[in-house]
Amino acid sequence: MPFAVTHVILTIVLVGLFRDFFMKHKFSTSFLVLAGFAGLLPDAGIVIDWLLAAFFNSSTSVHRLYTHSVIWAVLFAAIAVFVHFSAKKKQYNLFQYKIKKNSVVLIFAIIAFGWLIHILLDCMLAGTEHLTLIPGLPLTCPRAVSSNVLASFDAIILLAWLFWEQHKHRIIDYV
Repeated sequence: MPFAVTHVILTIVLVGLFRDFFMKHKFSTSFLVLAGFAGLLPDAGIVIDWLLAAFFNSSTSVHRLYTHSVIWAVLFAAIAVFVHFSAKKKQYNLFQYKIKKNSVVLIFAIIAFGWLIHILLDCMLAGTEHLTLIPGLPLTCPRAVSSNVLASFDAIILLAWLFWEQHKHRIIDYV
């Protein structure tokens, strides 16, 4: 199973590359933080396991039971498409904040992408263990990568991303 940092870093890198190459910096880098969080969202079952163990002394595991399903990525993508085509105003008030329609669409699209990347990483690196298309319908995905690669996968992604950021954005100038 991939480490949490692998889910976060890979999602940030892929959304960052999409931002650099296709969107030409049309959205803020704060959305990259959201992407990292979205890449970790399917593992919310781990926190639920901790809470069940702490408060109810339960050894029942709900991790991967419902959250590791492709249907959630499809649902968030559908919400993004729905908002894009049905929202009439260009800007909405949420409490004291004004949020643009494009930002709402981007938030749901990034969550859908992060969720899907998480599922694909688990599929490639962990095999068929509790991955589903929808809860109750298993997703068949043979393990594509050996466990030796898994140990250094996140470090390779991080180093490649840092080299890219140095090449593209000259991050050393900010240090």
